[in-house]
Amino acid sequence: MGVVLLDSSANLKFADGTARSLLGCMSQAELNQRWHDLMPGLNLSPGHLPKGARALRFKADLSLDEGERKLELEMCGLGQDEREGCLLLLRDRENMDNLEC
Repeated sequence: MGVVLLDSSANLKFADGTARSLLGCMSQAELNQRWHDLMPGLNLSPGHLPKGARALRFKADLSLDEGERKLELEMCGLGQDEREGCLLLLRDRENMDNLEC
């Protein structure tokens, strides 16, 4: 599972190594540079961040240079309103399907 922190405008603040790998990036600098290009494929937009601790779960099929990555995302707000930013958890759906067999 990858972990991403976003600010209130959906700008990337942090991504762990697993998240960077799932998003097709080798480094934090590369992900920072590509973040706004990746956002539409992840169905993310600044005006639609969750408020409070209620989690939103959704799926995204992200087109990367190495092919399509099927992701499951879980996003929850870090405070009582969208000004606090949010936590985004990423999972590879194909690996999850293999575990369920």
